[in-house]
Amino acid sequence: MKKLLLIISILTISFGLSAQTVVSGNITGIWEPGGNPYIVVGDINIVDSLIIEAGVLVQFQAGGWMIQVGGGARFLANGTIEDPIVFEPYQGNEPGLWDKIFINESGDDDTLKYCRIRNAVNGINVKNSNTVVYGCEIFGSLTGIRIYSSSYSFANIINCTLFNNSYGIDADGYWSWNNADATITNSIVAYNGTHGIKNSSGGIIGANDIIYNCFWDNGLDNFSGITIPSGFGSNGNFQNYNGDSCDVNFNIYYDPYFVDTTNANFNLIPNSKCIDAGTNLILGEFTYDPDGTMPDMGANYYPHSNAAILTYSFPQQTGPAVIEPEDKEITIEVVNGTNVTNLIAEFNLSGGASATVNGTPQISEVTENDFTFPVTYVVTADNGDTQEWLVTVNIATGINEILIENINIYPNPFSNKTTIKFPNPNHSNYLLSVFSISGNKIFEMDNIQSDKIEFERGNLPKGVYLIELKGEKVFRGKMVVR
Repeated sequence: MKKLLLIISILTISFGLSAQTVVSGNITGIWEPGGNPYIVVGDINIVDSLIIEAGVLVQFQAGGWMIQVGGGARFLANGTIEDPIVFEPYQGNEPGLWDKIFINESGDDDTLKYCRIRNAVNGINVKNSNTVVYGCEIFGSLTGIRIYSSSYSFANIINCTLFNNSYGIDADGYWSWNNADATITNSIVAYNGTHGIKNSSGGIIGANDIIYNCFWDNGLDNFSGITIPSGFGSNGNFQNYNGDSCDVNFNIYYDPYFVDTTNANFNLIPNSKCIDAGTNLILGEFTYDPDGTMPDMGANYYPHSNAAILTYSFPQQTGPAVIEPEDKEITIEVVNGTNVTNLIAEFNLSGGASATVNGTPQISEVTENDFTFPVTYVVTADNGDTQEWLVTVNIATGINEILIENINIYPNPFSNKTTIKFPNPNHSNYLLSVFSISGNKIFEMDNIQSDKIEFERGNLPKGVYLIELKGEKVFRGKMVVR
């Protein structure tokens, strides 16, 4: 039956080398750029899952149509910086020409990444679901993102640009339900007609959910229905990574300086204070811009240089490499007994970049180098810019054969505080390290001599983390922040 529904809901018309795909009704499957444009002529209901690939163009014919994801279906719209996915009217440039992308009681596995959404009623509407919105431009709509709840709704909004909507973000509840929530990070919320972020009845977005963003010239005010604590809501006596004045949560209140808003070019010009002003801790992992610098605010990063080493590893390593983008230094430890005179590294460079060592071209997982002393990689961007990166390899001492044991963490998952307990009858010194799920170290505490640690979440984002206690023995475990 699903196959029949799919057949009658999708009609592809080819003209020479071009094609257009007319869609409506019950849909499941994959939309690829080869079917562009996908023209929506009726409401779409995702039956099982819909994956939209980078570079796809979705256009909505007049009639107020929407894409609805419900009943546990899965929606993945995964664009890229170079090839975003576009959702727009088939014709016209006025707000409300199509309805919305409706994540309706769909669970927690829906993602919109690097999408351009314009001229809708609600660009994205999240109801009783948990959704990630990453790197998206949402503009010219009545509401950019609406979080609506009759039980619990959550949107994780990261590196987005919300521009020239009536409302940037609106959190709303049904009757007395107060469970429409969101976190907003590294985003630009500017030139929206009424409010940048609004809690209507049932909205519970708090000041602590709003970190490392830029707010500017939002009609009535940047915030509505949000309690404004001391130090929040305007540039104050705090300084961010660039030394610019900000509020207590590192939000800034300056003109973002887009290249050309008339033509919807939301790239940043060189003097924008949004450049390098974001946090690099995203979804529990350290994340940098493609040029290796601190993340910018908004959906489009400003390229300082595309001559960076983004990842670096050896099969013999004892843990993840420590990559310092600002200093252009990489430090990595290998197991005791490793011969460092002929190591082969696996690495990723900025898009289009190449690397040499002493004039020898470097190929990931192929080229050998002698790391007896630090090695300098010369990385060349596709525009000819070069940067020198210094790689230092340390050999683990291997003094003791260490037994790895499990750690006791309770409660787990937790929201604010948890207890870490492990056997330490001799009150020996231990080092506590917390890693993201990808292995990046994000927290460290030494000289621990008790057998119990009260661990407070602080600013740690929601996600899964790995815990390690290292001393006489090694204890490891996993904790979940919700």
